[in-house]
Amino acid sequence: MTTGFAQIQYGSLRVATFLIALLGASIAHGQVPDAIYHVVANGASGDLFSPGTLTGTYCNTFGCQTSTASALANLSTSASGTSSSHGAPAAIAAGTIEYNFEVIGPIGEVIPLHITGNVSTFAAGEASTAIAQILYAGVPFTACSSTVSGGCNASDPSAAALSAGFSLPTDVINSVFVSAQGNAVGGSFNAFADPVITIDSGFLALHPGLSLVFSSNVVSAVPEPTDWLLLSAGLGVMLGWRKTHRRPPGGIPAT
Repeated sequence: MTTGFAQIQYGSLRVATFLIALLGASIAHGQVPDAIYHVVANGASGDLFSPGTLTGTYCNTFGCQTSTASALANLSTSASGTSSSHGAPAAIAAGTIEYNFEVIGPIGEVIPLHITGNVSTFAAGEASTAIAQILYAGVPFTACSSTVSGGCNASDPSAAALSAGFSLPTDVINSVFVSAQGNAVGGSFNAFADPVITIDSGFLALHPGLSLVFSSNVVSAVPEPTDWLLLSAGLGVMLGWRKTHRRPPGGIPAT
């Protein structure tokens, strides 16, 4: 199971991702652990450990800072902040989610999956850094912007679209870590990340019994196969009702 930890320090930003293990022991269907949310915004009354958004404002004699961060049940995270001057308080914000999922199917089968999403960052001013990251299957996908020398890895883009395939066995709990965070002194920043994981569509067409189960406190962005069946059935009923209840030119329902 993957565990992520992110820490932001005044005047600089450090991200430390601690990978314990990608695949944990097999856990029975229906026991997917809840997602862990953590939202921090400088000047807010406290941290948030459930889906939502925090905004904090703090001022001193030199100026003000405003920080906002979110970690939402649709698995998107964002962070932004502005510090008005060199002597003003630092804007610091972070939104992180560690969520879990399981591929349900014949035990021991290895299933091809697909992940899409976006990571985007922006930093401006005297000393600002923003980082957005999606960590899946032990692979970090990162965007970074900084006005500080060495604030980002040279290979990190400021924004990127993620579209990649990977494979995992069925009936094993897997984790994804999503984060958007940054800080600024005399400047501003913003960061955003939003992953979506699905079963490979071509493989699923040939194996319709497969499904993904996510943490119960997240909102899956893509309907599961059983949901599509229900939606299709409902649409068929609606179309049938409209066909048998057409109005003739006089406006009286047909029988």
